[in-house]
Amino acid sequence: MKQNTVHKNESEGLRAKDWVTQRLRFLCEFNPSKSEIKNYDPDMEVSFLPMKNIGDDGTYSLEEIRPIKNVEKKFTYFSTNDVIIAKITPCFENGKGARIQDLVNGIGFGTTELHVLRPFSNILPQFLYYTTQSQEFLDHGTSVMTGAAGQKRVPIDFIKNYKIKLPPIKEQIELVSYLDKILQTINLVMSYKQSQVEILTEKKHSLNNEVILKGIKQNISIKESEQEWLGKIPEHWDIIRTKGLYYEVNDRTESGEEELLTVSHITGITPRSEKNVNMFLPETFVNYKKCQTGDLVINTMWAWMGALGIAFQEGIVSPSYNVYRSRNISYFPKYYDKLFRTRKFISEINRFSKGVWSSRLRLYPQEFFEIKIPNPPYNEQKNISDYLDDKINDIDVLVNKIRDTIKKMVEYKKSIISSVVSGKEKKSDGKNAY
Repeated sequence: MKQNTVHKNESEGLRAKDWVTQRLRFLCEFNPSKSEIKNYDPDMEVSFLPMKNIGDDGTYSLEEIRPIKNVEKKFTYFSTNDVIIAKITPCFENGKGARIQDLVNGIGFGTTELHVLRPFSNILPQFLYYTTQSQEFLDHGTSVMTGAAGQKRVPIDFIKNYKIKLPPIKEQIELVSYLDKILQTINLVMSYKQSQVEILTEKKHSLNNEVILKGIKQNISIKESEQEWLGKIPEHWDIIRTKGLYYEVNDRTESGEEELLTVSHITGITPRSEKNVNMFLPETFVNYKKCQTGDLVINTMWAWMGALGIAFQEGIVSPSYNVYRSRNISYFPKYYDKLFRTRKFISEINRFSKGVWSSRLRLYPQEFFEIKIPNPPYNEQKNISDYLDDKINDIDVLVNKIRDTIKKMVEYKKSIISSVVSGKEKKSDGKNAY
């Protein structure tokens, strides 16, 4: 096996003369065989790691434990000090992966969307992990992904043939210690920033709930709504069934050429053309349901999660959705868009939905029409909506600024890792990363 010695080059700032260039295939075992544990007790408990429990910062949660017999055939096997890499988009690009430790009985299984690298004695597990987090590795891996859109994966041959600059073990120890220290500082700052986002997001939800259900004015007479989810409301507000505000419509498109709208629990009703999604589309949209500005659209299957909202433009939606139109009584669409997407209303949807368990709940028109909702005077609906638009916009501006800072810090982390594992000196304490 030929090894290419990396000579010191002041223009590149390489740290040492004795780093060697090697392919990862000579430094690791890939996707170790489950035959290693064939003689283990099938009832023995092991750690289980789904993709949702793997972070993009080297962290992971081992809260799930399962017996070997329940996971050995269907899931990916790994053990202590293995390095895992998410292989599917967008998890790979986001850097989901980790050096694995603290497994129950030293054994783990996880999502099938993982590549597992078991380092040989000439490379430290943590140095290997940092190598897989370098921007060069992630960019190169992303460029060679294969598969259909939304299902692209990094081939194992890319990882096997990826070349790295390998320092001696002693220097690896020093570099890992340096990275651990500086990244810990950055991660603490990022964690604080993320907590700010969560606080502001919760403030937005609380403000929305309070104003939508109580109004803007203070020191006004209130009454019991006799609806548990509403509690007390202004005395002059009416309580009506949704059937008194809406009726169902079933208008179908003959051409299928209207704007296709999507229903999301995050963004409400928006044009699909504005979404970066890769979901299957039919050959034609003929017979899709038409909706008008001001219509309420509910994704019957995902209403329990909050997939509903008011349409603010004409368009078409899936024929499996329910479309409801206002009876033109006191009705300001933006107010009701906000009301229907509050946490309290979503809880009420869950109460009226039908299904054996939560993920299979369905909200049908008959049940939807039984839900009771507030109906403030029209001008008050408009004032509440305008007030919340201003207040929530101020919060969103702050949140976006913080998220932009977090994004820059992630990029900064990647640049530090890249500089260190490639042999370029990058002296920093991480305190100026924000």
